[in-house]
Amino acid sequence: MAASRTALIAAALRMTHRSDDDSPPVLDDPFAEVLLGADAAALAAVVRELPRQALLVLRSTIVGRSRVAEDRLRAVAAAGPARYVSLGAGLDSVAWRHTDLDLEVVEIDQPDSAADKLRRVRAAGLGIPGNWRQLPCDLTTEPLADVLKRAAPGDGGRATVISWLGVTQYLTPDAVGASLAGLATAPSGTEIVLTTLIPDADVAADDLESVRLVASIVEAGGEPWLTRLTRRATGDLITGSGLRPAGEVGAPHLVEPLFAGRADGLVANAVELVTVARVP
Repeated sequence: MAASRTALIAAALRMTHRSDDDSPPVLDDPFAEVLLGADAAALAAVVRELPRQALLVLRSTIVGRSRVAEDRLRAVAAAGPARYVSLGAGLDSVAWRHTDLDLEVVEIDQPDSAADKLRRVRAAGLGIPGNWRQLPCDLTTEPLADVLKRAAPGDGGRATVISWLGVTQYLTPDAVGASLAGLATAPSGTEIVLTTLIPDADVAADDLESVRLVASIVEAGGEPWLTRLTRRATGDLITGSGLRPAGEVGAPHLVEPLFAGRADGLVANAVELVTVARVP
């Protein structure tokens, strides 16, 4: 399996948010450009060529969901040592950006994407933090519950936040359910920030054309959307797996304040639901 093209596009969206949108950024990720390296200019051109509305929907979705996850991480880490597990990590740069925290960062990704990430880290001349490690794995052959045990051997008394962002739509419904069941085996109290993509029938009319364009682009790139879930279906899957929503499923208050008062066209959208869940 090749490294994920959508992970590179997500990094390009974070990079161009920083350069093209108003200050302050919703998510300030200076390492997105660093990790994209020689691919940065070409990928920036790809996202800038998108129709304006599609670009706004994509960029607000990418930066909004990551900011929610990182705000939850900082809240948990304020109380003591923490662990951040990035499931489907892509070019996540939390380990380089949150150096003020007592933090252990574990990135779980498919082997080709993990290898590509490590190659980019080395090519950029970034130091490899002592608190960062990768767990390359194939979740089609290794249960997520087993991978999570490797992510936190002995637990070490660290409160854990797991981010699972922009992944569920690329899995089959059965795989989403199995993954949630695996997440439910994490230590009690673990917080999980996850996203689900809503079906066309629930998308606002102004966003529907943009959503369909993005769907066609990712499908042409070999990563089609396989699962889209309503708010109710998301909640049913979460509770059915043994997890408990920490508040409303897809709660607007998690994302909307991040975009308040912006004049660059970025707004919170409900194309992708961001939900915080906990392991009882």
